[in-house]
Amino acid sequence: MKYRRSSEITHKIHKNLFEKTYWREKGFSGEIVSNGGGPMLGCSTGPLSVVYDATNDKNVPALVGFIAGRPGVEWHRQTVCMLNLYIFCTTCSTF
Repeated sequence: MKYRRSSEITHKIHKNLFEKTYWREKGFSGEIVSNGGGPMLGCSTGPLSVVYDATNDKNVPALVGFIAGRPGVEWHRQTVCMLNLYIFCTTCSTF
């Protein structure tokens, strides 16, 4: 998983931890648009704003997500470990 932290409000997360494009096998596009849901881990919402299928032309499965706005500021305070764990669990349970 690649994660870039910065002082910007938008953060990009690129996940290529998957062995296969399980979301496609289930008939999903891999796209998520979210308001983050309810409060968690001291933040007003969950971190993810949007997620897209980033599978490459060699069929290496990947998802890319963005954390933007207020959640980007709040989740920037979390440890990378907590953020990675939450994002992995959320994307896997969504599809």
